[in-house]
Amino acid sequence: MKQRDRTLDIAKGIGMLLVVSYHTIFCSPETENLFEYVCGVLGFFTFAAGYTYRPGRSYKENVVSRLRGMMRPYLVLSFAMLTFSCLYYYFKRGADWQWCADQYVFTYLRGELTEMLWPGYFRPSDLPYKLVSPGWYVWMLFFASLLFYAVADRALVSRGRILAAVAVGGAVSYELLEHNVALPWGMQCAPVYAAMMLLGAWAGQNRLLDFDAMSAGKKLLLTALSLAVFGISLHYDLVVRTFLGQFRELQTYANGVVAYLLLGLADSFLLLGFSHAIDRHVAPLATRLAFFGRGTIFTLLNHGLFSLILFDRFSVPCKFELWVRDYTPREFWISVAVFGLTALKCYLILWLREWLQARRAKKQQARAQAGAS
Repeated sequence: MKQRDRTLDIAKGIGMLLVVSYHTIFCSPETENLFEYVCGVLGFFTFAAGYTYRPGRSYKENVVSRLRGMMRPYLVLSFAMLTFSCLYYYFKRGADWQWCADQYVFTYLRGELTEMLWPGYFRPSDLPYKLVSPGWYVWMLFFASLLFYAVADRALVSRGRILAAVAVGGAVSYELLEHNVALPWGMQCAPVYAAMMLLGAWAGQNRLLDFDAMSAGKKLLLTALSLAVFGISLHYDLVVRTFLGQFRELQTYANGVVAYLLLGLADSFLLLGFSHAIDRHVAPLATRLAFFGRGTIFTLLNHGLFSLILFDRFSVPCKFELWVRDYTPREFWISVAVFGLTALKCYLILWLREWLQARRAKKQQARAQAGAS
């Protein structure tokens, strides 16, 4: 069995806590940009998706592995969460069955594809809640993976091919966005996501982020460069958070593509470096973060539903509904409590999942031993 990269799991755990905080803790317009940069770590998760890639398998094997490991859990979890949340809003909030049906349609077909299939069906006023809104990123990563697997083995042969593939991916996304080409699931950005995955695969294959072997001077230099990229992007307001696959920045789409790649690399280095330090010096915390990081798909989907229902029960507007808003002290502390409860609930259910998996493995082992005897 392939050994998991503990540092990467720790970084994923930190990243998921940041994502949960970004969706549950209110921020004012004055802090929104900073919050997006610190907590919108999508570039790192895309980098991480390529970081563990190892050549040798066929394209079909890679795609089937992605379907089983990411899309199947997503479809099962999202369907269960949609059903639970629709029942909640039907019985507690007076939603009708048509509203519930719309949630399924817009979760699995997305607004762009729905409009292509049924022009005029899209009714934004009918969708006050985004019940599994983080699912858009799972779809994006899947389509980016299809592109990544198609070129990875050929591109990873040399630096020149890597740079060429990254440039092509960024250029294609730029052209699709610049000309407002409507594709389902925000596929306009899939090429540049695939480019970030290629950079992650190159770093992983060449052990470029081996912090044990890295000199103190190199660590200091890369940290300074990463912080500089972070600071410059923030200063010039090159917002790189993506939502439903659309780059949102105040300059041009070209700036958004370049900023996404550069900031993704900076975020990845800082997160992995920080995670390596935690792994070496704070073992108990490292173990818990690594455990949390092993369930990113579940946490990504589950925290949205759970926090929405909690906010609804507290009668507090949530960030999904009003993305940027001023908050009262009461609302802020409620949102902090929701963050804590959401993270704890995700952690406990991840623990239950692993306990059930371990129990199932023991039963299978016992049956195998009984059969052998």
